[in-house]
Amino acid sequence: LQEVLWDLPPCAHDLHAPPALFLCRGMPVIIRYNVVTEMSITKGQRAMVYAWHEGKGAFGQRVLDVLFVLLDNPPTSVHIKGFPCNVVPLIRRKTKAQVQLPDDTMLWITRNQVDVLPGFSMTAHASQGQSLSPNATDLNTLSDHHAIYTALSRSRSADKTVILQGFDSSKLTRSASGQLRRE
Repeated sequence: LQEVLWDLPPCAHDLHAPPALFLCRGMPVIIRYNVVTEMSITKGQRAMVYAWHEGKGAFGQRVLDVLFVLLDNPPTSVHIKGFPCNVVPLIRRKTKAQVQLPDDTMLWITRNQVDVLPGFSMTAHASQGQSLSPNATDLNTLSDHHAIYTALSRSRSADKTVILQGFDSSKLTRSASGQLRRE
């Protein structure tokens, strides 16, 4: 069951949380929880992965213990002793949520993870009001033309938009659903 849970897409989780985080230094992320509001470590704050500490999980897998992020243009500079300016630590947080398994079974789970999302427009969820430059977009992860519009509309300019790999153009060219035609 654990392997099935790790392989689920974020849309199977009622909080749209990824089951596993695949990180690299310099990767843009979006903070998903108000950690310390007076230090600008808030839900929706953009940041870049700076570093991390990891440990071993119950199944021998690598587990993120602390993620260090460089806040992107916070309203005020953040200074924590021993850290560069605007670099802050984020720790794992336990949350309870429902997931939908591939057979449509709904299951309550408790996850213990750092609350960040990859900061690319392929994570169309919670990106309203966010604009990206550059905007790297994987259209294959999006289910319909609404999601594709949301992801592409995050671009500040066409020349700074990167579409990762090919995509199914029928999501944009097939006829509208019956519900949409009635609107």
